[in-house]
Amino acid sequence: MTSNKTIPLAYHKTGYEKATILGKDFKRKQSVVSWLRLLFFLVIPFGIWIVFHRNNAGYLLVASGIVCFLAAVRRYIKLEKQSREQKIIKEIHNQELAALQRNYSSFDEGLEFTDTRHRFSYDLDVFGKESLFQHICRTVTSNGKLQLAELLSDPVNTAEVITNRQDLVKSLSADPSFATKFRTAGKMHFTGDSTIRRLETWLNNPIPFLNQTWLKIAIIFSPSVFMLLLMLNLVADISSSWMWIPVVINSLILGRYLSTINKIHSGLSDTSALIGQLNGLLWVTESYSFQNQEYTRIKAGSVAASHSIHSLYKLFNTFDLRLNMIAGAVLNLFFLFDFHCLFALEKWKLKNSGVLKKSLGDMERLDVYQSLSTFAFHRPENIYPVIKENQGEIIAEDLSHPLIEAQAIGNTLSLG
Repeated sequence: MTSNKTIPLAYHKTGYEKATILGKDFKRKQSVVSWLRLLFFLVIPFGIWIVFHRNNAGYLLVASGIVCFLAAVRRYIKLEKQSREQKIIKEIHNQELAALQRNYSSFDEGLEFTDTRHRFSYDLDVFGKESLFQHICRTVTSNGKLQLAELLSDPVNTAEVITNRQDLVKSLSADPSFATKFRTAGKMHFTGDSTIRRLETWLNNPIPFLNQTWLKIAIIFSPSVFMLLLMLNLVADISSSWMWIPVVINSLILGRYLSTINKIHSGLSDTSALIGQLNGLLWVTESYSFQNQEYTRIKAGSVAASHSIHSLYKLFNTFDLRLNMIAGAVLNLFFLFDFHCLFALEKWKLKNSGVLKKSLGDMERLDVYQSLSTFAFHRPENIYPVIKENQGEIIAEDLSHPLIEAQAIGNTLSLG
């Protein structure tokens, strides 16, 4: 006879093996790109050396070296992301394989929600070690975890809400890959409990020094002069020493604001992670279709918001190029890169900040349901009670404790 756990067991074993193979392949490609990145970097100083020996071919080498180096950096970052993604998928499947053997130690116990004065949660082991919360919780967002705790400690008692919830859980549990991909997207970016507050702070507080008119002109004028002098050097053979004038000006501007920019970037690191998480969760939501009204509503909102959220995510990723000392130095000395990124982020805030709150709320709600759907997928023997409005009677057959599982002895129950 086929066990009820056979399908979940096969799903997680297959997923674990596939993630292991893909992870090794991405690591191998990373190694190759790493060597290419070093090679392209060495081309840049060689080209500069040729320029100083009055050979215009050096400019082509420098430009080619910079372009290829930046392309290699981007490719390496992408491979690193793919490798980490497979590592997370592997971890998720490994945790669930352990859970199928009744080992829930890798999941949150929800101890902070324990309340000895609660009317039932403490007596029924809703929170704590080996609790109902630990069996269910697979949330990847801070507020999703809070909402799950509220759902378990303060359950709804209307037939319509319960039925709608059941329908959504049934839909999601029919395709466990949704929960796996949702959790993977959520785990790709670590976000602490204070991240939402930092996001609100960033949204509500403009950067003062960006309002200076002279700075707005300088970040366009100085890089433009550099490019013009570079072209004149190539075409009219003017002295290359003139090109250092805008570079010196850029250095002075950077020197004045660098410490402030560093603090801004550091403060945005958590916010960047949150936007990255949201972008990933929206992408997963858009990739699936379920015959459920609530999911369809959430998906429609995701589609409407995804473009602006993805734009913000790309802006944060672009701003993070400054973390590479070589790329950051080149981009800032020649083009005042940091300032262009900050102006772009401020422009985004003014135009699109309204979509963030709604998108975050929808993904946190969906986070709770993917968690419940995983619990349902692992327990196909469980049934969904039929709820009838205004009928004060409970009838159950083979009713047993959900945490005892195979050792539980079911009973028939009739109340009312």
